[in-house]
Amino acid sequence: MKEAPDHFHMILAKPDANSSQEYINKYLILPGILMYAAGQWIVNLNYWGCNQYITQRALGADLQTARKGILFAGFLKLMMPLIVMLPGIAAFVLVKQGQIAPLEKMDDAYSSVLGFLPSGLKGLSIAALTAAIVASLAGKANSISTIFTLDIYKKFVNPNAEEKKLVWTGRLVVLVSMIVAVAFTWKDLLGIGSAGGFTYIQKYTGFISPGVFAVFILGMFWKRTTGAAAVAGIITGLATCFFFNELGPFCFW
Repeated sequence: MKEAPDHFHMILAKPDANSSQEYINKYLILPGILMYAAGQWIVNLNYWGCNQYITQRALGADLQTARKGILFAGFLKLMMPLIVMLPGIAAFVLVKQGQIAPLEKMDDAYSSVLGFLPSGLKGLSIAALTAAIVASLAGKANSISTIFTLDIYKKFVNPNAEEKKLVWTGRLVVLVSMIVAVAFTWKDLLGIGSAGGFTYIQKYTGFISPGVFAVFILGMFWKRTTGAAAVAGIITGLATCFFFNELGPFCFW
């Protein structure tokens, strides 16, 4: 906090004509109090209530266990600023002090800080990080397989498919999705390395979450909501978010 006090300010004032480009870039990531009033709650409710990756686990348990599990996971999420942000700020200070070399990519910060741990804790941290990545990857692969197999293949391609056929289709979908993921990250075709993995994921998740959240809310509380309207809402929400993020600044400049 002494070496980098600016990094602990999460509510940023709106830039003016005298603001530096660095400050403007920070504001674009954390756009003041409006981030919480107009957007953050939508992303969070979408993640916890409308995300197949989360709800598939809750639906596999009884109601009481599902409630306790989601509340406990939400409690763990409150520690994310300490777990995720603090090592990044520490890496910034260490670079500033010359104790580690300047970082080529944002994602190098965490591994650079882990290098200061003793051998035992270093191995434990790497094992925990690897386990978290594998568990997250397994959950997302299961989501991809389930959604494609049941909602697309069985519904539109082969409605009479047997259980064994569906299982093999799901396995093939996972294999193809992993190949596509590796192909896009092999040469960093999407530019994830320059922006940082976490920033990149949050940006493009934000394109989808408003439309999905609106569809779920209307589907639960408005009887006239239809499947076609849900599809139209998701597509419209995605297109609108993409427009305001990528093209809006040029149109309204």
